[in-house]
Amino acid sequence: MQRALQFSEYADWSAVARWAEPLFANGGALPKEMHDLVEKLKQLPGEEARALAALRWVQEEVRYFAVTLGESSHRPNPPHVVVGRRFGDCKDKTFLLLTLLRELGIEAHPLLVSQRYPKLPEKLLPTPLAFDHIMVRAKVDGQYRYLDGTRLGQRGRLTRRSAVATEMAGLAVAPGAASLASITAPEARELNTQTLNEHFTLTSFGSDAKLETSITWNGNDAENIRIAAAQFTPEQLGKFALSNYERIYPGIELAGVPTWQDDTEDNRMTLRATYSVPKPATEFGLEWGIRFFPANLRGAVHVPPQLKRKFPLVALGSSYQAKYELTIDWPQSVAMAHDPSSKRVSNEFFNLDVTRSFRGNRARVGVTFAALTEVVQPEQLPRLMEEVKAIDQAVRGYVVVEKSAIKNDGLFGLGRKTLQENLRKRLQDTVERIGKTIADGRLSGEDLAEAHCSRAEALADLGTPADGQKDAERAVQLAPQFGRTRQCRGNLYFNQGEFAKAELDFSKALALGANPFETFYRRGHARYYQGRTAEAAEDFAKAAAATDSSRRVYADLWRIWSLQRLGQAVPPDLDRQARAEPQGEWPRPALAMLVGALSPEKMLAEVEKKTGDERELNMTEALFYLGQQRLNQGQPTLARTAFEQVRQKGITMYIEHVAAGFELGAKAVPAPDKK
Repeated sequence: MQRALQFSEYADWSAVARWAEPLFANGGALPKEMHDLVEKLKQLPGEEARALAALRWVQEEVRYFAVTLGESSHRPNPPHVVVGRRFGDCKDKTFLLLTLLRELGIEAHPLLVSQRYPKLPEKLLPTPLAFDHIMVRAKVDGQYRYLDGTRLGQRGRLTRRSAVATEMAGLAVAPGAASLASITAPEARELNTQTLNEHFTLTSFGSDAKLETSITWNGNDAENIRIAAAQFTPEQLGKFALSNYERIYPGIELAGVPTWQDDTEDNRMTLRATYSVPKPATEFGLEWGIRFFPANLRGAVHVPPQLKRKFPLVALGSSYQAKYELTIDWPQSVAMAHDPSSKRVSNEFFNLDVTRSFRGNRARVGVTFAALTEVVQPEQLPRLMEEVKAIDQAVRGYVVVEKSAIKNDGLFGLGRKTLQENLRKRLQDTVERIGKTIADGRLSGEDLAEAHCSRAEALADLGTPADGQKDAERAVQLAPQFGRTRQCRGNLYFNQGEFAKAELDFSKALALGANPFETFYRRGHARYYQGRTAEAAEDFAKAAAATDSSRRVYADLWRIWSLQRLGQAVPPDLDRQARAEPQGEWPRPALAMLVGALSPEKMLAEVEKKTGDERELNMTEALFYLGQQRLNQGQPTLARTAFEQVRQKGITMYIEHVAAGFELGAKAVPAPDKK
């Protein structure tokens, strides 16, 4: 960056607009050979369809070629010249597109912008030199849309195209234009989202694994990928598909040809690939583990080698969002039951949410990263560096299976342990291991508090929350301003039926920045069992709004039957979501059952399709949801039977097991709110 002194002959931005207006005022007639095209486009239904067709014709039928010598640096060629040559620069294409749109009855004007430095014009004196690009601002169906005739590979609706940066300053060359316009891209976050899904399948420990992946690009990234994909040779496509994995999984090979999926309606590109991964599970100590790292997080935050600098740094992509979902199907001998857990890293630079769950032999990790700013000031760099380290700590990059969670079927099946026995043994081992860690005296502060929280919750999962209360209290003493400790103690209070105390701790955890999904969700439970059903429903709605992960469905379930208990209608958008996939991945069948899109019998049949421990764990939830539906239908006897079956399953670490106990006890059914 260099210091500069600027002089300008223009008094204001309206003077710059008046300078540019005559450049696009003359010679704007379309050549005769385009008259048939205009008549054809006029027959299209609606302004957006006509604008899209005109834009595509200019983008694809006129080659982009820039000439910046002499007068060509600022004066466009007339449309008939551009059509005759079949090439032109941004000014030429803009003039042609303007003329075509106006022939179609669409209001349109040139828009001067800076493509390289989108917000720079705001910092300069009025001058045409503030801009390096020009496009079209068109009024389509009453809304301003921004069309760039130089872009290639664009598809989809106007709101799904990446003509403008997330935020930029532009000057409309139109009568009455007196100042710069602040332009925000529609659906900016969605258009800057990259989604990566990875699914490992292992048939045995120490064997090779199958890895299935899909990566999806939106907006500008999709347009660039669409162009590149059309030019890839099979060899280049293979190298591209392997590029994210060769370092982390040496020896990985493609198992088949990667395939493209081009969503031309939403301007989205997806690459799907299947790989063979040599022995990804590593044995170390008392665990097996698989390494991972979200490839769409690499480079999301740029930290320079030297933190000392005098000028601001462009450290993050504007509005960039990365979504990552990892699923690992371990061998069938694995029996784990980790209730979903969440971690959040939130600061002025970005938000990061990490969710983990383990059910039977299936482990899941979800990561969502969202940039909040683009430019970081020099004095903020040390703090940014610390927050980047927090990303690694939250993501961790390993999914582990404790050997105690691997079932030993014994000789001819003799001595085979049940799922419940394996889960209890794992929890007991966890309590013992954490106890040794605490006794070592090497932890302090929030790390020590987290250890006490983990032991407290493990004891609660064993069905003995009173034993874990001492650890929860100690955690709060060690780190009273750490939201996690308040959340932890709230969990212990809840498991003991101390709902008012639990609610207070969850509210405090929210104020201290604890994970919003987890905390709203748990506070909703505490309020629900105090009979404050309307407030509980609000908390479940807030929990659902706070996450994009698969955990949202659980908040939706509690919200639906809470609203039904109150005699209120399920909101239309939630009702549509609940009906969308009645036979989708669990627990979507339960959602469908609650709104009447699936019978209870068919919901249970969906659970029965599963095998092994996953079926047992899902059935625990299914019976609880069935009990809630029976209560809403005025069938308390059938509800009691369902809740008793939940308790008989003995999955003590599940909220459904704990809540079924409340339903069967003195605090059984939440009283309706007074109307």
